[in-house]
Amino acid sequence: MMGRILSADRLKAKRTWIGTLVVLGPLGVISLQAVNYGLRYDFLVTPGSDVWGDLVRNIHQILVPTLLLGITLLASMLAGLEHQAQAWKLMFALPVSKVHAYVGKFLRLAVLLLISAALAGIGTVLLGVSLGFGPEIPWVMTLGEGYFPYLAAFPVMALQFWVSMLVRNQAFPMTLGIIGVMMSTSLSFNTSLDWVPWAYPVLAAPLEAGRYNPEKWIAVGLVVGVVVLWIGALHFAKRDVK
Repeated sequence: MMGRILSADRLKAKRTWIGTLVVLGPLGVISLQAVNYGLRYDFLVTPGSDVWGDLVRNIHQILVPTLLLGITLLASMLAGLEHQAQAWKLMFALPVSKVHAYVGKFLRLAVLLLISAALAGIGTVLLGVSLGFGPEIPWVMTLGEGYFPYLAAFPVMALQFWVSMLVRNQAFPMTLGIIGVMMSTSLSFNTSLDWVPWAYPVLAAPLEAGRYNPEKWIAVGLVVGVVVLWIGALHFAKRDVK
């Protein structure tokens, strides 16, 4: 049943910009850093510097807002496919649980963002190699730059998806997501706001310094994300869908 839901969503998304956004996000981040290093290489790469660590830090500053914005856009677009077509009643006239339908659509969002995370991690490695940072590649740190923020962002993913599924007018979830993106740029400087879900991807940087503890924030993100997803699915199942 879950496979059929995912297959149906994939067919609906073929005529949208969803696939383009999945690739465009990580490609844009890596391209910006390629230009940055191309113009400022002598300033950014100095003798004795941690070239791989500096590269990950520079990418992380752009990647997290891009990830959060991507979550907002993709969640809104996936939910919008159903809202615009007014397909809810037709779907639930079939022998399918509302909870299964909700979770299935969330998994579609999670898979799309996983692809983006993989592209970001691979792009980080390729950029470092092209800049001559080899031969020893810190695989956990470079690939983790793609996967760690993604895993820590599960609460934001679940929350944005929940709001997008409930509200027909996607202006509200889009506004919420944009506010979250703006908040994320300042959350890393305020330890009192570590509990805010938008801070988790910021703090999940695969670096061994300061407050960065990716294992902790990935675990917190996954647990909180599952809780929010479950609450959202139960709430959605109890509502009368128009």
